[in-house]
Amino acid sequence: ERLANVLGVSPHAGMIRGDQTIKSTWTFCPNKSRKFGFKIPLLLRVPNGEVSDPGATGRREAFVGAGTVEERVDVNIHAEGTSGSVAMRPESVDFGHAVVDQSAERTIELHNRSNGIVRYRLETVFDEGCTEFDADVTFDESVGQIPARSSSTVRVTYRGRCRGDVGFRIVCRVVNASKPSRTVQ
Repeated sequence: ERLANVLGVSPHAGMIRGDQTIKSTWTFCPNKSRKFGFKIPLLLRVPNGEVSDPGATGRREAFVGAGTVEERVDVNIHAEGTSGSVAMRPESVDFGHAVVDQSAERTIELHNRSNGIVRYRLETVFDEGCTEFDADVTFDESVGQIPARSSSTVRVTYRGRCRGDVGFRIVCRVVNASKPSRTVQ
């Protein structure tokens, strides 16, 4: 499996001057539920042949060329990809009889049953014969994330635009940064 598919770093290259600190962001987006282990070579190029102490890693490889010394430090990364699992409570929401163009609100709770952070996106899917012209269904947080083994409360607002029964489903998609992976209805 290619490292670039699950682990990213930003910035991936740059220059650090003396007594300067930079912030580096490492992004882990696993595509499988399993443990991952990576040994990432971090290459440092120091001009004029000065190489710092290898520190806690205890490993250093230096190469001299064109007035610089290249130091290699291995960064060991251990991570675990978990599958997201979200339950919605209550499982069914009934707005009852609503006056046309009057809002009705209900609260749902999204519960993350997994051991990792879950990103979600809420959507409305209208039943056959009903459309978004029949009603507005909105969420106070249609996109968000839920910490491991925690819950998040979302307010659902319904506003009927015509007389009659309007049927729809609230769909919660568990997503990663690039693609949807699971649906709860």
